[in-house]
Amino acid sequence: MKYLITGGAGFIGLKLADKLSKNENGIKETSKNNFLAILGLVAIIFSIFGYDENTPFPSIYTLIPVLGVVLLILYAEKDTIVAKLLSIRVFVGVGLISYSAYLWHQPIFAFARIRSFDEPSFVSMILLILFLIPLATLSFKLERFFKNPKNRPFSMGKGCEYCVQQF
Repeated sequence: MKYLITGGAGFIGLKLADKLSKNENGIKETSKNNFLAILGLVAIIFSIFGYDENTPFPSIYTLIPVLGVVLLILYAEKDTIVAKLLSIRVFVGVGLISYSAYLWHQPIFAFARIRSFDEPSFVSMILLILFLIPLATLSFKLERFFKNPKNRPFSMGKGCEYCVQQF
């Protein structure tokens, strides 16, 4: 029941934000979009740095990052400050390889824990992350290569050649 109530409250809040972001003609205004997009980004950043292992999850606290993401999706249009910030090349690059990094991190960290007698050190984890970045980049580039329709009738040799060219 409590999730239904919080979900309803979130929906009402978003409808209110949508109503506030439009002028009397029903057209979204950039200044209001900027405010709501920045509010969404602040909510996400607050959740990253403000939450810890003692924050109950799922709970009402879950609404803060979720509503932040919804505000970003709805209001971070091309001409807003947040959209320009998130369009910086570094952020776009991290976003492109993030799914590949997500898929690779668990087996790599799990194998590190299995091979180590103790919990891997902070330095070991940093080195694994530094290893993970080029691996995720290569995975992303390979995925993009094989998704390209002109590379469909590929051979193993062509795929290997592409991998070698990336390094």
